Amino acid sequence: MPATLNYPGVYIEEIPSGLRTITGVAMSITAFLGRVTRGPTNESVTINSFSDFERQFGGLDVNYPMSYAVRDFYLNGGTQTIIVRLLGQQIAKAVYGGIGREQSSTSTTKQGDTHVSQE
Repeated sequence: MPATLNYPGVYIEEIPSGLRTITGVAMSITAFLGRVTRGPTNESVTINSFSDFERQFGGLDVNYPMSYAVRDFYLNGGTQTIIVRLLGQQIAKAVYGGIGREQSSTSTTKQGDTHVSQE
């Protein structure tokens, strides 16, 4: 039953329901998949600081841009990340959804549409 309204304004009446409430989740956890200097391949590793990343996967390296992304994640307040080191063909599968470059063929129609077919 709503409360007696004595003055103009916005009023909110909460109605109990049998549904479950929305549960909050951590927003400072992310995953990175890509190339790094060293570490276990094709296996997820949870780390809690950039120091952990440096110990397990190597430090900053201009040849591996993911190292800078991980550093920036922690500089911007991130608390936990999951790292998956990928090599060669694993990267192509992650990027192209399981279709490696040598497994697909590309054709272009007269209208300029590009079609990719899996062989």
